[in-house]
Amino acid sequence: MKDFVRRLHSSWRQYLPGPAANVALLGFAFCVAYAAVLYAPVGADVLRFQTDFVFLAGPIFAFAFAFQAVRRASPGLRTGWIGFTVLLASWFLADLSYTVYDLWQGAEPPVPGPTDVLYYFGYAGLLVGVAYVSLPFARIRDGRWLLDALAVSLVAGVIVGQYLIGPILAQDSASSLATAVLLGYPLLDLAVFAMLAVAFFATGSGRPKRTLPLLLAALVLIGTDLVYFDLVSVGSYESIGNPTDIGYLASYVLFAVAFALPEQRPVNVQSRRVRFLTAALPAVAGLVMLAILAVESLRGTNSLFLQLGSMAVLGVLLARYALSVRRYESEFDAITRGAGDLVAILEPDSTVVFQNAASLDLLGLPAGEVIGTRFANLVHPEYRVLFQSLLMKARAEGATGLPVDLELVHADGRLRTFEVAARDETRNPSLGGIALVAREVTRQRQLAQELRHQATIDGLTGLLNVQAFHQRVQQHLDAGDESAVLYLDIDNFKALNDSLGHPVGDLVLKEVASRLTAAVRSGDCVGRLGGDEFAVFFQRAPMVEERAREIMRRFEVPLSLGETPLSIRVSAGIAKADRRDISAAELIANADAAMFEAKRRGKNRVEVFEKHMLEVFSRRLKLLNDLHDAVKHEQLVVYYQPISSLATGKVLSVEALLLWQHPKFGLIPPDEFIGIAEDSGLIIQIGAWVLGQACNEINRLLDVTGGNAPSVSVNVSAKQFADGDFAEIVKDILDRTGAPPELLVLEITESAMVQDISTMVGALSALREVGVRTAIDDFGTGYSSLGQLRDLPFEILKADRTFIQNLALPSGRELANTILEVGRSLNMEVVAEGIETAEQLEQLLAMGYETGQGFHFARPAPAEQMHDFLIGKEEAA
Repeated sequence: MKDFVRRLHSSWRQYLPGPAANVALLGFAFCVAYAAVLYAPVGADVLRFQTDFVFLAGPIFAFAFAFQAVRRASPGLRTGWIGFTVLLASWFLADLSYTVYDLWQGAEPPVPGPTDVLYYFGYAGLLVGVAYVSLPFARIRDGRWLLDALAVSLVAGVIVGQYLIGPILAQDSASSLATAVLLGYPLLDLAVFAMLAVAFFATGSGRPKRTLPLLLAALVLIGTDLVYFDLVSVGSYESIGNPTDIGYLASYVLFAVAFALPEQRPVNVQSRRVRFLTAALPAVAGLVMLAILAVESLRGTNSLFLQLGSMAVLGVLLARYALSVRRYESEFDAITRGAGDLVAILEPDSTVVFQNAASLDLLGLPAGEVIGTRFANLVHPEYRVLFQSLLMKARAEGATGLPVDLELVHADGRLRTFEVAARDETRNPSLGGIALVAREVTRQRQLAQELRHQATIDGLTGLLNVQAFHQRVQQHLDAGDESAVLYLDIDNFKALNDSLGHPVGDLVLKEVASRLTAAVRSGDCVGRLGGDEFAVFFQRAPMVEERAREIMRRFEVPLSLGETPLSIRVSAGIAKADRRDISAAELIANADAAMFEAKRRGKNRVEVFEKHMLEVFSRRLKLLNDLHDAVKHEQLVVYYQPISSLATGKVLSVEALLLWQHPKFGLIPPDEFIGIAEDSGLIIQIGAWVLGQACNEINRLLDVTGGNAPSVSVNVSAKQFADGDFAEIVKDILDRTGAPPELLVLEITESAMVQDISTMVGALSALREVGVRTAIDDFGTGYSSLGQLRDLPFEILKADRTFIQNLALPSGRELANTILEVGRSLNMEVVAEGIETAEQLEQLLAMGYETGQGFHFARPAPAEQMHDFLIGKEEAA
């Protein structure tokens, strides 16, 4: 309790230093004592004496401190303090006159009379005091403060006119001169109120602390005065023991406190509450005006004066709003003009609605030439997809996302690099569009490129680079943390990067980094280990599998890329620090081996490291080293598997399957080394060789079958298909071998279709002109839409084997049937892959499938065995 009292006393002294605190306490006690007597059961004589005493003692109490305040005041404020002193002196004499009439004549002073002259003279002092004490500290920036003060004053004027002046004018008993004198009091109160409003709105930036109680005293004084005249106007004022006396007494106490405060420099009083009050008062005044109109309309007393007053208030508030809008626009233009960055407001289609003057310096284009055009036209064509993605992401997320680097075209034709950020401000009435800020970073990016290899942060993604990630992992392992590493690789990233371009590839890498960063906890870290490989370090190993699955689920949401969603899939491997002596390099290598196992088992999955995976991983490394020799020493062989009629078993086509006759590991299936060939870049050379072998086989089949040869299907890598000269390469091979193009079918997996539709259509059309047919392979495993398939000129659709293997399940049958309906609706031949049992064959025939392949008919075999198989089929037929 003592501490509370001590803190209260300290705060009290802080805000009221010197004798002001004692004056405030004494005045407060005086007001409480007066109120107690006022409501106590005492006689009329006691109340009369108390009232007369207060009206004389109150001004004297404040007056006692006035001379000292005037003497201490600075020259600029002294006139104002003298004005308040004149107020107190004049009203003391007026109250003395009132008391003399009351005690000696038992009546009120005549109106008009000397008492009114003294009261009027006091008002003059009050106006001078408010003006000279407050206005020297005004910080006037524009006319908004004056309109605010005018709006509040007009509402006060309407209230006074409606409820005070109106009743006074309605009194027929008073003389015109007496009425005029009485009207002067509320009008003078209004003048003082207007001056106070001006002082409040114009001096919000700072004023001496002692002026606050002065202005409050003046406000209490005129407020009490207006209540007094309201009571007088309705005839309910009791001159002895009236509660309004407390208001007058409180104003005198506040005057005394202000006089007792020491002279101080102006202090900043523009606190959050003051700013809120300054902004809210005009709006509150408008609401009060509406309330008065509503009440008077219900009462049927909606006078012309009230209507004109409300129109005036509305006009002032509208002018205030217009001035604010113009001020904000001017400030925004000044800020953006001086920022040095390119600032623009765009519509969703990138049409420029605002452009600051920086465009002239940065792009050589005046703002007037840019407004009304599309900002996308300023972006280099290679970066426009990235720019559209930036705008779409800004609209989707609302908040400002990570900035991206764009190449903008200068008026002189040169490219300049800008770091561009966008934020959706369409709901902001002041902006009404997408706010875009572009900072030129051409030189910075050049320097960053030179220094990037020295940094610990990956320059593209902002993640730890490989060296820093290894160091961080090793630090935790040395500390004995039971940690784990998740190693991730983006599936089919090379095909995506080659087909859509490096800017889009960089965007994918950034998005992967962003999603990984959002998934980690405190103590974890994320690194980019090179290319499209990332790693996440978990400081705590428990629940790491669940956390890894949670991270994988984050990649189920496609990346918005213009109007086309781009699905990102990753393969991941987990390795735990299960030994105290394990090193960071070994732990990361184990996670890499587990990731490779996930790739080997079909991609888009996560695997936990087991020791046998190291053998598989080591085998992969050896295969990578040996693959060059395989091409050189002709270790690659082609097997063929028939594609048959489901009803008759007749061979309609054969599919060429590439295998590797390794000197150590024996016959290696394509799933084990095709990915290695794609990663190493050998797939182009190998793919061309396989095409040549297939075309030669077509010629041999023509000889074997007497001219009635089945077609030959060849799988095409996404990297081959992305080559702009692929159709010419196919044509050259056909011309060189002499094989009929109509007997060659090129199969492209659905997951490899990552190009935009126009590029795909162009490539397929070029192949059709060559004369070959095309098939979409492994359909159902990718993310093609029906609309995309309708635009792509494929002739054959091959249902993935996973759907055929699940025919025993209702969902599997439904999916297989859906694929058949899709193919038929597009006039495509539908082939079922992976038929292994007679039951599957019967189910497919019942559904309406006509063509298929699988072990049920024949396994892949060398060309000679396949020839024997064909001859046997013909003889059986």
